[in-house]
Amino acid sequence: MAHKLLINHQISPAIIDLIMTAKQKVDLVSPYLEPWIHLMQQIDSADKRGVKINLYFRDDKAESYRDLCKEFARFGVEVFAVQFLHSKIYANESTCILTSMNLLDFSASNSEEFGIYLDDSAIVKEVHKYIGTLKTRARPIRESILSNLVKTGVKAIVNRISDALEPTGNCIRCRTQIDLDPNKPYCVECFSSWNKYQDRFYEEQYCHSCGKPTRTSMAKPLCRSCYPKFV
Repeated sequence: MAHKLLINHQISPAIIDLIMTAKQKVDLVSPYLEPWIHLMQQIDSADKRGVKINLYFRDDKAESYRDLCKEFARFGVEVFAVQFLHSKIYANESTCILTSMNLLDFSASNSEEFGIYLDDSAIVKEVHKYIGTLKTRARPIRESILSNLVKTGVKAIVNRISDALEPTGNCIRCRTQIDLDPNKPYCVECFSSWNKYQDRFYEEQYCHSCGKPTRTSMAKPLCRSCYPKFV
């Protein structure tokens, strides 16, 4: 049995690793949602590997998360709304993370959060048993919200990011114009400097897309105004 305490910026990479290593299934239990680009990319990759993905969120957010539910459905994610949900659990078939953190971009980068990673088979089994009870009480978010998916077709967010790219972006450290790619938000010189420490949450100065002064990082290279253009 192994366990590991996770604090603040350690949690979101651990969730990404849990999705990356999943072979059969992933359960994401988060009352509130504001997924970041890397998370959606890994969900897309897991779906393409044939991993079954279930997402549970708070029922009273169903209307405001209407469009977001559509995006998850594009990856084959089964979405469920649970009344009064407060649990935050992320699990695959062999490991789980129990944490205070919702799947919120802001929380991943800024909030004080705590969690624990576990791979004890007995505990993981009990976690999945609990998630099973959530599913029996959950409301599937299907045709009532996602009825236009057949008309619009299934298209991955990653592909739409590529379609939306403009000719140039900005280095988030020095504002030099570079190719617009949220996964590569530094110019060559600044990347070399960043790469010495590889702190994905080190605070930088500019939005990679519009170039306006704002708090950014390798993990979150876009300002709030530009982020929706890439999801």
